[in-house]
Amino acid sequence: MDENKRIGVILRHLRKKKKMSQIDLAKKAGVIQKTISDIERGKTSATINILDQIFSVLGYKLDPVKTDNTIKVIRE
Repeated sequence: MDENKRIGVILRHLRKKKKMSQIDLAKKAGVIQKTISDIERGKTSATINILDQIFSVLGYKLDPVKTDNTIKVIRE
């Protein structure tokens, strides 16, 4: 699975676990709903800053150390 799709699967899982809609998450993260949708479907390569904003709303953060070219999501 490529990195964009992997991040999208994680994002969708965490969003649904919090019982949030894409619109709710987008508003709280300061992005548009299409951004959330595109990330969840693996259709876009969002910047680290955008991903960090989104995951932060869900109570997670990105691991700043990338050793194998993958982004790690960890609980805050």
